Parts: sequence; C-alpha cells; structure tokens
Amino acid sequence: MENNYNKNWVEEEVEKTLSSWDDLERIEANPYFFTRLQQRLANEQSPKQLWSASFLRPALLGILLIINVWTVASVLNSQARYNTTTTATLSDFASDYGLEYNPTDEYLSVE
Repeated sequence: MENNYNKNWVEEEVEKTLSSWDDLERIEANPYFFTRLQQRLANEQSPKQLWSASFLRPALLGILLIINVWTVASVLNSQARYNTTTTATLSDFASDYGLEYNPTDEYLSVE
C-alpha cells in the first residue's frame, strides 16, 4: 500500500514539474546573437599563426642541419680513432708474439 502511495506521489510530482514548463514564456535572444556566435566559433576554429613562423621554420631547419653535420663528424672521427687503435693493438700483439703485422694485408704471418 505504501509502495503504491509513493509511486502515485512521484508521478504527481513529475506531472507538476512537466506542466511548469508549459507556463514559461519563450525568451527572445538578440537578433545578432547567432551571427556573433558563428563568428566567435569561426575565430576559435581557425589556426592561429605564430608571430615568428617565418623565422621559426628556418631556425629549426638550421639547428637540425647543424646537429646532422655534428653527428656525421663524430661518427667519422670515432671510426678513424677505432682504426688507429685497432692497428696499434694488432701491432702490439704481433710484436709480443714475434709475428710480422702488415696493415695492408690485414693478417698476421710468422717471421
């Protein structure tokens, strides 16, 4: 019985709430509101240009180029250093064991 009473009360409250919408007046907006709203949305959606876009791209390209040149120079320098170290190590090894090392042949031979 009480469950039925609560259900009726809820339905009545819902009906009162929905009927209150019928009594409200429609609010009129400013006639230029829609135009202003469209313009504001268009301004927000358009991509903003960086103030230094003409300066920023060449600067980044230059930095990238400098980094690439430095990387190539470092790799070439380390390879040259590796070759020198390898040659010196093989010469030391050959002299320790009484072998003859010829860097052009890239092998060890007995004297």
